[in-house]
Amino acid sequence: MNKRTEYGGSSMGQSNTAVRQWMGNPKRFADLFNATVFNGEQVIQPEELEPVDGEEDILLTDKNGKKQEVHRYRDIVMKWKKDAVLILLACENQAKVHYAMSVRNMLYDSLSYVGQIQRMWNKNPVFDS
Repeated sequence: MNKRTEYGGSSMGQSNTAVRQWMGNPKRFADLFNATVFNGEQVIQPEELEPVDGEEDILLTDKNGKKQEVHRYRDIVMKWKKDAVLILLACENQAKVHYAMSVRNMLYDSLSYVGQIQRMWNKNPVFDS
């Protein structure tokens, strides 16, 4: 079963696209995080945000040497450049309550961290153990 049929026809895909386009606006995205994370204080400025590709895929090798591709998409990801700090902020759209969404978001974060470690290993073999 795919997302479209799971949520009752093609409207899920259409509404997901509409929300991604609407929330992809840096001003709206900043407003969402300022309201929910910073209690309305205008900490994140739209001009400090830059869209980032939400696609994450890595190739994992198990202990037997078998490779497996893991591929995930986030709805909206923005890079927030504030002084010397770089933070990635992500937003996921759901048509219905999904109690496992926090676990899914942890998986996205974990895949991102694994990808960062692999890039570090490729640049500096000292990190490879």
